[in-house]
Amino acid sequence: MIDLTHLPAHGQIMEFPRYAEGLLKNLLEQFQQTQNLNTTPMLHLLLHELLDTIFERKSIDNSFVTNDQAIQQAVTYIKQHFATPLTRSFMADMTGFNESYFSSLFKKETGWSFAEYVNQIRVNQAKLLLLGTSDKLQDIALKTGFADGSYLGKTFNKYVHLSPSSFAKGGILIV
Repeated sequence: MIDLTHLPAHGQIMEFPRYAEGLLKNLLEQFQQTQNLNTTPMLHLLLHELLDTIFERKSIDNSFVTNDQAIQQAVTYIKQHFATPLTRSFMADMTGFNESYFSSLFKKETGWSFAEYVNQIRVNQAKLLLLGTSDKLQDIALKTGFADGSYLGKTFNKYVHLSPSSFAKGGILIV
């Protein structure tokens, strides 16, 4: 049983996503090694990314309050198989809909087109690998379902507004 007596009135207890562990370890290592204020932007970026990861996971999980079990099934499948080739045709077949109906229902239920949602999931996973590993871009691309490093780079830049290398080095995000 969890003791809630010391939890602030506006506080909440959340499940800590396992995939955020690498971000937390990286942040703590950076913090322990820092003696120079020039590393502050990197620490801010890592902390921001960790918090985004935690709260994005919570908002994504909460945003799929839908009665449509087929879309719930599709979202679960995408989250579990983001590294494999995912096509609208395959997902439509899996859910028992034609492609057109699947696309419109998916957009209605999630707020994203099928391709946008898959790219969001893959880019988020790439961000975790960029901050939590020293893997090369090509390897990260293959681990996250992108055809190659170039396509990952273009898609990453579209969603994050930074190149993967700038993001990994702690570049400042200007929106």
